[in-house]
Amino acid sequence: MYKYFAYGLNISSEIELNELIPKDFSEEVDVEITLAEVPEQITGPNWHGSWWQADDEYLLCDYTDIMRALVSRNGKDVQVQVFTQDDFQLRSFIYSQVFSACLLLRGYYLLHGACVKIGDKAVGFCGPSGVGKSTLALGFMQEGFTVYSDDVIALKVENYKLMLYPGFPRLRITSDVIDRMSLDSNSFKAIEHYPGKMKYVSKFNFSSQVIELNELLILNPTRCEKPMLRKLGGWEKLNLFEKANYRPEIESFIFSEEEMLEQRSEIANITKCYYLDRPESGFSLKGTLSKIVSIV
Repeated sequence: MYKYFAYGLNISSEIELNELIPKDFSEEVDVEITLAEVPEQITGPNWHGSWWQADDEYLLCDYTDIMRALVSRNGKDVQVQVFTQDDFQLRSFIYSQVFSACLLLRGYYLLHGACVKIGDKAVGFCGPSGVGKSTLALGFMQEGFTVYSDDVIALKVENYKLMLYPGFPRLRITSDVIDRMSLDSNSFKAIEHYPGKMKYVSKFNFSSQVIELNELLILNPTRCEKPMLRKLGGWEKLNLFEKANYRPEIESFIFSEEEMLEQRSEIANITKCYYLDRPESGFSLKGTLSKIVSIV
């Protein structure tokens, strides 16, 4: 079994997960991934979307040509049946789908975004795909800042604080960003199953230390000449946590609407949130980085 550490969890896996941080632990396993034959269907409600089904004991994820996974309701035991010959594609789906289910089942709140360390604080960036979250994280990384996460921000409320649980060192950007930022193309590799996306393959500053999330910035392309910050409050923050959550299709059949509203309200009440307005096109990355650092 391979042993890893991510999101504050000890992970044991029969599948090699190259991007994760190895950890030779003797403590109890939090998530265990084994290879097995997985049923095509489980008893319970109808399929949620095209890929997920749930009953009182398991969640079933079926990506026909890639993998089929059975996840226990405690978010610990994962059985995977593999169909694809592309190991990187398999790992990508485990990270984005299976891990999301495990984290949600274990009480994490997930946001679609990236997070970096500025000074002694953690600052997150949220927004829809293509808005520049990973580009900002890459920009901070190039300036020597530490990256905590890209794509997913895993959070828990502990002692009235919003704590960030970093995942693993991974950065992905679109190929046009490489040209715009005049980056070394040798530091990136194309993702075959995700046309137009490139993964960063060089080493960078990453930390797996659990840390309080101090600010959350929502990237908002708009008609303005330079980056501007606007503080959010009340219903604006609550709506943010509804729109920016990661894998809502999984969350929706794990929790009731009342439970999701209660969780979002708790997080919104303790989080400092800002809109980061930036020009719709041709914005200055350095100017945006400077603006973010100035508020932190």
